[in-house]
Amino acid sequence: MRKYNVVGVMSGTSMDGIDLAHCTIEENNNTWSYKINTATTINYDEKWRLRLSKLRTQSAYNFVRTDRYYGEYIGLLIKDFLKSNNLTADLISSHGHTIFHQPENNLTTQIGDGNAISAVTGIPSVTNFRAMDVVLGGQGAP
Repeated sequence: MRKYNVVGVMSGTSMDGIDLAHCTIEENNNTWSYKINTATTINYDEKWRLRLSKLRTQSAYNFVRTDRYYGEYIGLLIKDFLKSNNLTADLISSHGHTIFHQPENNLTTQIGDGNAISAVTGIPSVTNFRAMDVVLGGQGAP
């Protein structure tokens, strides 16, 4: 039997906020199951909403800087989320925030630097889920 506590992170193009979910995923006799232990949405303040909405027209420098800062921001939110709910995590899975998405042209870009998330939380992070699916000809989303 294997058991993992994972924090899932997602931010949609609706720009309402960041969704965090703490889940337990178990494998028992080659059968996987999951349980959502707790979840929340943290609303964006006006600064983040404005910054994210304008990022696709900004310079490369601002893009890279925002990617890093946004990853650090996500990391801080996860630390607070875990602490306030008295939880631990083995892994963080972060979709990131989609800035540019044209799967018909084989292009997609999400921000939320996974290295920054890991550095802030001390927890391994898996990020940028859409890119592989788009490279393989998919839409990057279900």
